[in-house]
Amino acid sequence: MIENIIALPLIHIFSILGFGLALAFVIYLFKSNKSPSSTIAWLLVVFLIPYVGVPLYILFGGRKIRKMYEAKEMLWPHAKPVEDSGASMLPGRISVVFGIHEDPCLQAFMAGEEAFKELCSLIKEAKDHICISTFILGDDPTGRAVVDLLTEKLSEGVHV
Repeated sequence: MIENIIALPLIHIFSILGFGLALAFVIYLFKSNKSPSSTIAWLLVVFLIPYVGVPLYILFGGRKIRKMYEAKEMLWPHAKPVEDSGASMLPGRISVVFGIHEDPCLQAFMAGEEAFKELCSLIKEAKDHICISTFILGDDPTGRAVVDLLTEKLSEGVHV
């Protein structure tokens, strides 16, 4: 009888640990990129036989992940260094993909800071009118700077 009383706290601790492990596993399973049928199958295994399901997943469920990691590792020695990756050709590739033609009036920017500087200089250079269309003009330092420049040009008589 006394042995059973001593074993009760251990059983309680193992039950809590098992539940915590199963809960962590379920969260991990939902975040993984497995197919829905695979996810449901592993959930059933964990809920029906939790103390066996989690070790089974550790043994068999992560095989694809390991294989993909090993396959990527094999590619690393053949990967080009960053300076040879063709990043300098990116603006040309973007123009081909998005149908931007070689027009002197159109210019593609790779960085927002660069585009903002050009926008401000174009607004400052405007003499007759400014036709501007933006997707989002937020109430932040960037948006306020654009609005301030447009207001200044409006006070100079430029049609905005």
